[in-house]
Amino acid sequence: MALTMRIRYILVSGVFACAGAIHPAWSADFPQPKTALREAITLTLEEHETVLGKMRDLLALSQLILDGAVNANMKQVAMAAREGGLHGGAHMPPSVQAKLPLPFRQLAQATHRTFDEIVQEAEQTGNRDAILRKLSENLQRCVTCHANYTVRSAPRSQ
Repeated sequence: MALTMRIRYILVSGVFACAGAIHPAWSADFPQPKTALREAITLTLEEHETVLGKMRDLLALSQLILDGAVNANMKQVAMAAREGGLHGGAHMPPSVQAKLPLPFRQLAQATHRTFDEIVQEAEQTGNRDAILRKLSENLQRCVTCHANYTVRSAPRSQ
């Protein structure tokens, strides 16, 4: 029963995080903006779509990890987490990375490292609580990043 309530809490938290409804004060462990303004990152239209696509990929991988953990399917957890890890396919091209602020890149690196930790946890122990804690850490990084940054595309030159 306690695991079911914890999973329900994580699901509800994830929904609020994705909707951008979590107040920055709730995430005291991570850096928050000093003002209500988010730093704008301006990219070309193609780079903008790449960044948003990679973020959507990480969100989808997080859902697969959560689903795998809920259903005790550690192969699914490991497969999804590996894709989001440091050597997976969810990375930004170097040309885009060069345009991203250092704190943004640091959050991304920590997120990819934590996906790697989830792979190890799934393959070595299968400990769902540990996996869910690590997934929660990653989702908190998503909330922090979205609270601090907005990605925009530069107007097209004519």
